[in-house]
Amino acid sequence: MEKSIAKSNVSYSIRKTPIVINYVDAVIIRAIRAKANAICIESFEETVRIGFIKDRAFYEKQILPKKVEKAIISRLKLQSDINIDKSGEPQYGFSQVRVSLLVLRC
Repeated sequence: MEKSIAKSNVSYSIRKTPIVINYVDAVIIRAIRAKANAICIESFEETVRIGFIKDRAFYEKQILPKKVEKAIISRLKLQSDINIDKSGEPQYGFSQVRVSLLVLRC
């Protein structure tokens, strides 16, 4: 019984991976278009709030269910070369994104 549950979880995470990658890429593109200084993720008991920081102000863009939090944070950390083992405190990283023929550092 445990093996089928484990296999089920693995297949679930594999099926959902492209969705998370596409979502995070879309968040980064929206942040670039908004000329944001940073992407911010706030965790609550049942939801996750994702938004941008621009000119020292927070602009909420989306509220998602808590179950996607770890996948989104892990993807952002991997892209930004941040330690994925560390959690519970703010972490800052940088990533380069190629948009058309331009390279933008955000």
